Amino acid sequence: MNEIVWSKSSNVNEKLAIYGFGSHFERCFCPSDIDILIVHESSKHGSCNLAIDCKNFIAANINGTDITILSKQEEQLNSFISLSRAK
Repeated sequence: MNEIVWSKSSNVNEKLAIYGFGSHFERCFCPSDIDILIVHESSKHGSCNLAIDCKNFIAANINGTDITILSKQEEQLNSFISLSRAK
């Protein structure tokens, strides 16, 4: 997991956690895509927008990505990281 602190303005710092999961990260011989999970801090407008901006940046710069966005609370409720064996 890589944690990123990204400030879009001088007043707001939001945290994102970015994980990889799926066949590409399980060292499959022929992965069909690159599965990425972005976890943002809260359901507040700024946090959601930051996650969307990050998703758009990744999608524009890495071909074949399948990107999932969850708030920290959503991830905890669904145990997505452990169930998907995200790294």
